[in-house]
Amino acid sequence: MTFDWRRTGGLTATSALVLALGASLGASGCTGLLGDVDDEARAGGGQGDGDGDGDGDGDVETDGSTPLTFACDPALPPSPAPLRRLSRRAYVNTLGALASRFLGDRAASATDAIQTPLLLVPQDASDDYRNLDQAISQDHVNGTYEVARAFAAAATADAALRERLAGACATNADAGDDAACLADFVARFGERAFRRPLSDAERTFFSTEVPRADLSPVAPENLRDVMAVLLLAPQFLYHVEDGREADPTDPDRFALTGFEIASRIAYHFWASMPDDALLDAARSGRLETEEGFVAEVERVFADPRTTVALDGFFSEWLRLDEVPPLDIAVGTPAYDAFAGDDSPTPELREHMIQEVIELTRAARSESGSFDDLFLSDVSYATTEDLAAIYGVAPWTPGTPAVNLPEGQRAGLLTRAALLATSLSATRPIHKGVTIRRRVLCDDLGDPPADMGEPPVIDPLSTTREKTETLTMQEGSSCAGCHTSINALGYASENFDALGRHRTEEILYAEDGSELGRLPVDTEVVPYVLTDDDRTAQDAVEMSRFIVESGKPQACFARHYFRYTHGRTEDFEADGCALETIRTAARDEDSLRGALLAVALDPSFRVRLRAAE
Repeated sequence: MTFDWRRTGGLTATSALVLALGASLGASGCTGLLGDVDDEARAGGGQGDGDGDGDGDGDVETDGSTPLTFACDPALPPSPAPLRRLSRRAYVNTLGALASRFLGDRAASATDAIQTPLLLVPQDASDDYRNLDQAISQDHVNGTYEVARAFAAAATADAALRERLAGACATNADAGDDAACLADFVARFGERAFRRPLSDAERTFFSTEVPRADLSPVAPENLRDVMAVLLLAPQFLYHVEDGREADPTDPDRFALTGFEIASRIAYHFWASMPDDALLDAARSGRLETEEGFVAEVERVFADPRTTVALDGFFSEWLRLDEVPPLDIAVGTPAYDAFAGDDSPTPELREHMIQEVIELTRAARSESGSFDDLFLSDVSYATTEDLAAIYGVAPWTPGTPAVNLPEGQRAGLLTRAALLATSLSATRPIHKGVTIRRRVLCDDLGDPPADMGEPPVIDPLSTTREKTETLTMQEGSSCAGCHTSINALGYASENFDALGRHRTEEILYAEDGSELGRLPVDTEVVPYVLTDDDRTAQDAVEMSRFIVESGKPQACFARHYFRYTHGRTEDFEADGCALETIRTAARDEDSLRGALLAVALDPSFRVRLRAAE
């Protein structure tokens, strides 16, 4: 069930809340006990005991079926690496990098030309991370064909552009050097597009088989067609890795070449092709040495492009694209009475999202830590509207930190972006599900097929009381699951639907008149760990319980692994990589170290051939 926030007009606040709670119920998977998983999920790396055998008796620490640590056996080979296509984001970034590299200040002539045909290339879609989408459809074939044609046509549209691409020999009217001119262009452009030098056979094919024989080798039509075919080659559209010599003890295990390592580093941190320095390090052999490899990883990580790419990861991890539009109900009497002087503009949503991104940037800096994600009381609100919601002055980047009111907020779970709704009511179920799934990696199963008729709800009750009535009915199949879901959401009920701190919930009639004021209750037993029955007074204390549990560090390791590898983790084969990330996040309290850990793990430079 999907709840359309735009369809709340004319509903009473209670009716709208019931619809919202129903939508949250449908998404929460209220079946079974928390952590229950099936054998297929254990075998496939979705959930399990962490040792990869699916029998639940592994030698790693778990919380029910949720791993808290991962078993590392360096003797085990890494997971097989299937042939992966460029994600749509990487595809677009790579085309932009090629345009900048070869067209300089006229790069826009090519990038602008592909905006319309890019609409034909399907967006990556996944319930988890877009990088996990490896589907190939006819739309991908048609779309990339049109993009390649448009890019190549725009890049060769006039003599000045062709000279930038291939040199003066492309326009000097000297037929004697045309063949060599095209061959040189193929070698240079091909090396960038394929992220490695072309083989002799490839150079011959693109220089002699693709161009029309009845035209000069550097005729505009030939330069255009050669470029388009290069951009349609599998070596451009996919991460092709042939490796060096096979491991003598395992013929399916290959060490990557320097150019393949360069490509992995670049797409891992930038979602784009290698730069000059990476290709030079590959060409010289430095990337195949430990010292040279580590130096390049550190350099690439410090590049601003990594910041942008990691912003994308944190946005997907926290599902920031699901922050709803906040101004839909503006203009209705009840909502206007609720919002008061803080009536949201269309821009407030983006301001909230950006503040969370700034918090993650601070946490991943050299002076930051993993714990900062959940415990920081620093405001990164740079705009007046969001700062007013927090009750602080706006923060200007580069100036001293602005601290939030003491004791009110801690880290991500109390930021407006993770609290705000489109209504005047909060969404405790939605908040609880997000924490269970994205922060703690607990499995919630599928929702029941028929949840029955909703009970009668007292309109003069708090959101917490309404939610209890709806989800905790005696004999309900939802009650067991919602015991652990709801509490995580209730802990932040001292924040309203705009993320403002409150001590009471104000109820409004449809005409905007006030119906009553009720005290909020944030005391919960969150069961962060299944055997932890401590009481948290609010989301600040609950956030501390979460950090202390070790679950978010292990869960983060799994999410970051999925995002960077484009596949679901295997607890056995990927145990070393997962444990390295988890250790950096938990034992070293270093988010920066955790983000570097995937690339620095030895398996990053090895490919295991997938079974036929």
